[in-house]
Amino acid sequence: MNFIQKLENKALHIVSFDVPFSPNYGGIIDVYNRAKALKEAGWEIHLHCFEYGRGRDFETSDCATKVHYYERKKTLLDFFSFLPFIVKSRADQTLFHNLTQDNHPVLLEGQHTAFFANSLQKAGKKVAIRQHNVEWEYYQQLAQQERSLVKKWFFILESYKLKIHLYSLKKIPFLAITPADTLSFQSAGFTTHYLPPVITENATVIEERTQRFGLFHGKLSVQENHAAVLRLCAEHIKSPLPFPVKIAGINPSDSLRKKVQEAGFELIANPSHEAMEALKNTAAVHFLFSAQVSGIKFKLLESLKTRALCIATPALVAGSDLAEFCSVWNEETQLSDFIAAQDQPTNEELTNRWETIANRFHPTKTTELIAELFA
Repeated sequence: MNFIQKLENKALHIVSFDVPFSPNYGGIIDVYNRAKALKEAGWEIHLHCFEYGRGRDFETSDCATKVHYYERKKTLLDFFSFLPFIVKSRADQTLFHNLTQDNHPVLLEGQHTAFFANSLQKAGKKVAIRQHNVEWEYYQQLAQQERSLVKKWFFILESYKLKIHLYSLKKIPFLAITPADTLSFQSAGFTTHYLPPVITENATVIEERTQRFGLFHGKLSVQENHAAVLRLCAEHIKSPLPFPVKIAGINPSDSLRKKVQEAGFELIANPSHEAMEALKNTAAVHFLFSAQVSGIKFKLLESLKTRALCIATPALVAGSDLAEFCSVWNEETQLSDFIAAQDQPTNEELTNRWETIANRFHPTKTTELIAELFA
């Protein structure tokens, strides 16, 4: 009987910043895959979710034993709190009550959910925080890119509040998403473990052939993805790309829809999980664009599981240790010229990258670390 089998009857509370059903964007994919891997390894998972638009009517048995939902309460006063808005708006006393009714450890998904972290630890609970990125740096980068003066000041203030709040969590162990973030937190004096995301073994479905189109996919309501699509449109208008391009993702704004149409791209808004998987697995080229260095992008991991040529900006692959599997566009040359100089990956190259992804992000890396941490 191995170490994991001995812990079959262990139970764990996971507090998610959003509802992880269906898992259709980065941070939520991370939450869902980890919960599923732990449940499959014998853990009893008590999943706590803040719901603010995704709904509550989902089949959850594959990743949770029991699910609790909480309303994310956004009030104008929260903007003027000394606490970060993303933290203060998730300060639900019912959550604290539910977490303290037993002695099960607590995994907090993101700094967003860390309002009660120190109180839980004082109450005798084992607590850890999964850091999806260095949150205050992420908001700092959002501020640098934002054109709206009101939003820019919000991001600046939120970044400042997040940094102060982060240092109030010095007694809580962190689980960082990349080696680079791990070193960053450790150098700042935080107890930090590297916990890579989970890519499940049965999730890789490789099509034998690709179709000649390029794909950008992501949560289109997010500012950095909005900006990335605009950059792609601008490059195409300046010098047409040699194949059709599809833009797929959830909640695109009206202004983004207009820009995509003007560029002559096809927009696929709010595709089903099955439709998105089909797009990812058949595209010949994946565009992985971002101007922000932030954790690891799940679109990168999802794209590397396909046969596609992956064209990435330096910021998107920074700190991921996966740049070797991408064609990194330095943005100094025209995108159309860069594409013309690239070759589709060979079968040998594809096999190497698939095996690397499968090994580096295997579920056992999560189950073993969680078992050790909460033993």
